[in-house]
Amino acid sequence: MATRKTKKKKSIFPKLLLFVFVVYAAGVLISNQIKINKLESDTKELDEIISTESMKKAQLEQILSSDIDDDYVIKEAQNQGYAAPNERVFVDVSGS
Repeated sequence: MATRKTKKKKSIFPKLLLFVFVVYAAGVLISNQIKINKLESDTKELDEIISTESMKKAQLEQILSSDIDDDYVIKEAQNQGYAAPNERVFVDVSGS
């Protein structure tokens, strides 16, 4: 009697499951890296804004610590659109 070796059919399911997991993991890693890069660029922009605002704050603190004179008050009022009573303000509308 001759013995036959029977081949077991290997299921493709574990390999397919592993492949799907690897593709999913790669997608998650790429997605997370994109988010990290965006957050790093946002952090750099916010750092620049913080440094700008810190400089403005230092200037304002310097102004507050110094004696405020009338010329400064008049200049700031004019910058905000105020005018003295009976003062005529001429605006150049020619664009130059």
